Amino acid sequence: MSDAPLLPPNPEGIPAELKAHPHWVVWRAETVEGRRTKVPYAPATGRRASVRAPEDWASFEAAWRAYQAGGYDGVGFVLTPDLQIVGIDLDGVVHQDRVRPWAKRLVRALHSYTERSPSGRGLRIFLRGRLPESGKRWGPIEVYAAYRYLTVTGARLEGSPRDLRAPAKRLEQVWRELLERQGRRRAAPSQPKRAVPPPVQDEAEVLERAFRSRVGAEVRTLYEGRWRELGRYASQSEADLALASYLVFFAGGDLALADRLFRRSGLYRPKWDEPHYADGTTYGQATLRKALEG
Repeated sequence: MSDAPLLPPNPEGIPAELKAHPHWVVWRAETVEGRRTKVPYAPATGRRASVRAPEDWASFEAAWRAYQAGGYDGVGFVLTPDLQIVGIDLDGVVHQDRVRPWAKRLVRALHSYTERSPSGRGLRIFLRGRLPESGKRWGPIEVYAAYRYLTVTGARLEGSPRDLRAPAKRLEQVWRELLERQGRRRAAPSQPKRAVPPPVQDEAEVLERAFRSRVGAEVRTLYEGRWRELGRYASQSEADLALASYLVFFAGGDLALADRLFRRSGLYRPKWDEPHYADGTTYGQATLRKALEG
């Protein structure tokens, strides 16, 4: 995200179906780890908002009042499984007010409410439907149905519907195509991987090496559960993934060892063992797998 002027939100253009749910936050463009990003905040408290903490969300009216009071760049909507609302983010597909052909075809096929992103260079499609997972990303395409917040501008793309539609078959096709593309990428010859420390089965030794490393201070802060002090994670889920990534690395890719270490950390919570996907995969298993892939 560049420092170019952002599109101000237009409340009149936002679909009533989205406004009806108390899933709203406000956001501010900030530089995090040298990169511009949109950080969500709770309208009621002004603290960073989590996509897994309903107490951080508010009605559209409350979020809009917070935005109008100043200090924020826009409003956003949090997706959760119960809503059965899917958000599709198309990044960098608008150039000089012209939509790239492939993105235009996708917008026409889905035929649901579509708007310009705050930068004006992306598109966002909101539609009714379900996904087998909380979300997936492939290059400039991101598809989400849960545990994600999306900025909302109300800058409707001309020609798109003013409300949310439910093109189930086309949504299923888009999802299958994303899976197929990921499968092809994984099957392609891999690039040389970074050197990873050899497997070590002693938990104390793994922690000692992690704490003595050049990122030791951050690892220790995360391990002790003090992730908010770092000021770089918008939610505990992001902190969980960060710690899991460090533990998987220093454990030499041993997921079982990394799991044992995480359970002893200050970030561990019952959610770690809760089913996260339809196939029964727990939140902890999904987090460790994502850490290993990354």
